[in-house]
Amino acid sequence: MKARAITATTATDLHGKRPRNRRELILSAAGDQFASRGYEHVTLGDVARAVAVGPSALYRHFSSKEELLTEVLLAAMRPLADVLSTTAEDPEASLEALIGMALDERGIGLLLQREARHLSGEQRALVGDAARELESSLTAVVRRTRPELRDAEVELLVWAVFATLVSPSFTELEMPRTAYVQVLSTISHRILGFAIPAAWADGPRDSVAGSVAYGSRREAVLWRAIELFAERTYASVSVEDVAVSLGMAGPSVYAHFDSKHQILATAMTRGAAVLNMSLAGAISSSATPTQALEKLIDGYVRFALDHHRMVSLLVTEMRNLEGDARAAAMAAQAEYVAEWARLLRLSRPELSPAHARFSVLACLMVINTAVRRSHFRRRPGAQETLVALGRAILDV
Repeated sequence: MKARAITATTATDLHGKRPRNRRELILSAAGDQFASRGYEHVTLGDVARAVAVGPSALYRHFSSKEELLTEVLLAAMRPLADVLSTTAEDPEASLEALIGMALDERGIGLLLQREARHLSGEQRALVGDAARELESSLTAVVRRTRPELRDAEVELLVWAVFATLVSPSFTELEMPRTAYVQVLSTISHRILGFAIPAAWADGPRDSVAGSVAYGSRREAVLWRAIELFAERTYASVSVEDVAVSLGMAGPSVYAHFDSKHQILATAMTRGAAVLNMSLAGAISSSATPTQALEKLIDGYVRFALDHHRMVSLLVTEMRNLEGDARAAAMAAQAEYVAEWARLLRLSRPELSPAHARFSVLACLMVINTAVRRSHFRRRPGAQETLVALGRAILDV
C-alpha cells in the first residue's frame, strides 16, 4: 500500500485521547510495512511504533499478527469489490476505476499475491472467501465484454487482467500517472480482446507425478527445498523440514549447504542462469528483434510451466535474500527485463523506454500468475495459449 506519513499532530493525539480512526491508522501502517518489508519481517511492535501507540493499544484491536494481516487484506479487497459493484453495468467504467485504484494503492498486489500465503486456518478461509467474491465480480465484467466465451476462457482473462493491474506493485518504475493509465488500459484491452486458442477450453489433462529421483544428494536437497519454500513459504520451512522430507538427518544437509539462506540463494542463481541461457539462445538464433522476442516468450512460458515453483520463489521470496546474494539476484532480474525491453523497442520504436519496460513486466507477471494456478498448468493448450497471450500483450 502507499506509504502514508503520520503527522506530528496525529502522533500527539494518539498519546492523548484515543482518535476515532485508530483502527484505520493501524491497518494503514501495517499494510505499508507488510508490503514494503514482508509479513515475516514485521512485528506487532513495529506497527505500534509506526502509529505511536503502545502494544496494549494495538492488542485492543487485533489479537495477533495473523489477524492483523487478515484485516489488512480484507480492507484492501473491499474497495475493489465496491467499485466493481457500483460500475457493474459498465465494463469500461469498471476497468477505469480499477486502474485508478491499482495506481493509488500500489501495495495491493504485493499483499494479495505475496503476503496472503502466510495465513492459515480460519484466517485463510476468510481471505479466500473475499478473494472469490472479488473474482466473481471481475468475472461479471469480463462476461459483459466477451459474452461468447466459455467458463475456462473467462477465467483466464480474469486472472490475466488481475495480474496486469497488480503489476505496478512489483516494480519501482516511475512514469507519469497518465502514462501508467495508458499502458495499463492498453494491455488490459488487449487481454480482453484476446482470441483464445480452442485447446484452452478443453478439460485439464491428468497430472503425471515424477518418479525418478536425483542421484545427487545436493540436488535433491535443493529441489525439495524449492518445492517446500513455494508451497509453505521460506519463513515457515526449516532445514530440518527439508531433511525429514527426504529421509535425511537434519545435520546432513549442512554437508551440502551452509544455511537455509544459501539454499534460497542457489535456487535464485540457478533460475537466473537458465533464463539467461534462453535469452542468449533466442538472440543468437534470430534474424530480427521481433523474432527474438517471440522466441523469448516461448522459452519463458516453457520455463514457467516446467519450473512453476521456481517462479513462485522469484515472485514471493526475493526479499528474503541478503547482502550480495540479493544484490546479484536483483541485478540479474533487472538485466533480463532490460534485454526484453530493448528488443521490444527495436520492434516497436514508438514506445518510450518506460512503456516498453512496464509492458515486459506485465507480460511476465501474467505468465507467472497463470502458471501458479495448477489447473491452468494442466490444460493441454497451456503452452500455446500463454505464448499467444504474451505476444498479444507485447503486440508482437
